[in-house]
Amino acid sequence: FLHAISGPARLDAVGGHVLDALFPRDLPARVPTALVLGEKGTSRIARGLDRFLRVSRRGVALWTHDRAAVLGSPVQRAGSSHRAGADDLLRDPRIDVLVSALSPRRVVDRGLRLEQVTCVALLDPKGGGWSGPRSEGVRVVLEATTGCVCVSADDSELDVVLGLVDPSRVVVVSADRDHPRAAAHLESGGVLVSARIRGREP
Repeated sequence: FLHAISGPARLDAVGGHVLDALFPRDLPARVPTALVLGEKGTSRIARGLDRFLRVSRRGVALWTHDRAAVLGSPVQRAGSSHRAGADDLLRDPRIDVLVSALSPRRVVDRGLRLEQVTCVALLDPKGGGWSGPRSEGVRVVLEATTGCVCVSADDSELDVVLGLVDPSRVVVVSADRDHPRAAAHLESGGVLVSARIRGREP
């Protein structure tokens, strides 16, 4: 099916729809975790998601390679001058969602440091595909992901992802819903998210 949100584009209303789609209300009572996985651009996307969810009145913790924050304010590890780790942020009673950004290489070198991930967005490394340590890091994250996996229709490794994850959990993203790979995923019963800006071509 194709997700479509009708009505006025109020950020707080849209945020609620997005959260309900990504984190169903009947999930076990634990903090849902959204992970942006890639080599470049992950922190920027994670920060944008953090701001978007906070506008939607969510208690959000953000962890990237250079920032740890709760409700938009930096957080340090207790009794230390070092910033808090993602696992530290999960203990904060003010949060109800964690947004994190990692590179596959960091996952291999230092571990995921999360018991599980609710949903993950994969950023394709400039069409170069995943190989070596990056491939292993992606596999580790996919195995730890309990919910949806978001991936671009243009991602060179989309077929690999579909082979590792139940296709019903894969959300394919495309500016053009008629993109051949996006259309094929939709026709097979998968989820497609397609966004167009009014008055512009895809």
